[in-house]
Amino acid sequence: LALDAAAASYDPDEPSAALDSYSWSCSDANANAEAAGAAAVAGSTTYDEVPCSVALNTAGASAGLLSLAPSSFTPGSLLQFTVTAQRGARTSSATALVEVTAGSPPNVRLDDLLGRPGTAVVNGNLVLNPDVKLSVSGSAQPALGGACAALLPESLAAAGCAASFSWSLALAGDATSAAEPILSGVDVVTLIIPRQTVAGGTNYVLKLDVSSLGSTGSAQLTIRGALPPSGGQLDVTPSSGVQYEDTFGFVQSGWWDEPENLPLTYEFEYSTEQVTGASSVATWRPLAGPFTVPTHSERYLPSGNFSARGVAINALGVKGYAYSSVVVTPPALDESGLADLAQSQLGSIAEIVASGQPGGTQATPTIL
Repeated sequence: LALDAAAASYDPDEPSAALDSYSWSCSDANANAEAAGAAAVAGSTTYDEVPCSVALNTAGASAGLLSLAPSSFTPGSLLQFTVTAQRGARTSSATALVEVTAGSPPNVRLDDLLGRPGTAVVNGNLVLNPDVKLSVSGSAQPALGGACAALLPESLAAAGCAASFSWSLALAGDATSAAEPILSGVDVVTLIIPRQTVAGGTNYVLKLDVSSLGSTGSAQLTIRGALPPSGGQLDVTPSSGVQYEDTFGFVQSGWWDEPENLPLTYEFEYSTEQVTGASSVATWRPLAGPFTVPTHSERYLPSGNFSARGVAINALGVKGYAYSSVVVTPPALDESGLADLAQSQLGSIAEIVASGQPGGTQATPTIL
């Protein structure tokens, strides 16, 4: 706001002469009206004007030009500015009323998340791997431009360009419900969404509100937690065999996932503990993979009754599991047979290492 008294003020006795100085004051016109009403009720015609909160000691004020930054004002206020011009011992005053209304809301946007690891954009919504930590940044610009190229939180902004930043992540609901945020952030440009914040198959609304000069602009994004591949099964053939003599075939099949989460890759694992399903707690060791095909053949399995697990991994890195079991009996060999077997297996190790096949070196501890 610029109030220019110098352009219209002059001394009638010497119109071309410059005036000596200007002084400014500001009062709250709404509060003044209340004070005047209270005085009238008390039978008085005098009252003290209520000063406004605007700082008036700006550069150029004494020369007749009062310039005030946008951050000087509170929407809804009615301000009465008074300027007093002086030349010699003579003075003259004038007043102006300024009504302050809320400005246009800031333009708010969220950074493009396309291509982030563990994410996909489907129909304008973000699909997120629950095991991935995500950082989302936002930006805001004043609607009417001006001196601020961008609005920033108060801790980061230059004078006059500060705004209130408020983030929230909440369960998506219908238009009549307002879910409590499960994650929030204040006075930050970037919000960090930790791992396991979102659940697979659940929709959330991420929102950034930026308030400046009494108006609030917003940007929001729907986030859906990605589900793992489902419906898979693991077949091991044969389900029982002899160590180092039988070749075991592992085949995963039946997996389904959303088209945007394809293609799948496959891994194979085993555990010496008995596992009945996904809820069982076990220590899993890598057997082979990752592969682009859901099959694997393996001779070098430890002897015993153990569990096998097929792992299907979608393009977002979310894993689905299928389980089976295998019984491996040790070979019945005499001393000579053991020596021959050892020599054979050392040759197999050399072949595996030389081939560079994926997961090949994982079998060498079992062979040894």
